[in-house]
Amino acid sequence: MLNYTLIVLTLITMNIYPQENNITCNCFVILIPKNEKIPILECPNGDVIAEVINDTRNDDYVIFQLHEIKNNYAYVTGSGMRIDTVERSGWLEVKNLGIYPVDYSLPIDLYNEPSKSSGIKNSINDFEYSPLIVEKCKGQWLFVSYKRDNQFYEGWLPPDNQCSNPYTTCN
Repeated sequence: MLNYTLIVLTLITMNIYPQENNITCNCFVILIPKNEKIPILECPNGDVIAEVINDTRNDDYVIFQLHEIKNNYAYVTGSGMRIDTVERSGWLEVKNLGIYPVDYSLPIDLYNEPSKSSGIKNSINDFEYSPLIVEKCKGQWLFVSYKRDNQFYEGWLPPDNQCSNPYTTCN
């Protein structure tokens, strides 16, 4: 329990005091739930240096801090929340990263650019509890996509509507 509390406090502190050392984004994301190990690479298309998996049996899910996305690969730092708390850093395919919205009241608005003043590009009016797929990032904004019933949505999700905690809805 102490490890869990320390990780949560660290994540909260990192959101309040973001590090800006040449980081193109500073967001927290989840490893999309799959029953397979996902390789972490030393560089895009590089050698495997570690593997991660969500441990659904022990309810231990991987959360990453997302630093950069380049050529369909994301540079991340993260660990499991409860049991496997060894922090790992490296590159993984961005298709393995997701985010949940904080607010499930519909619609879920996605913007044209990483700014609310850019206008709404898409609104998800029929959301089913599953992660939005992360495609790009800028600052604390995530460009996401979502498909449901042959409808495709994409756009920028604002920081105040991002939830990387697999145990709560963050609201």
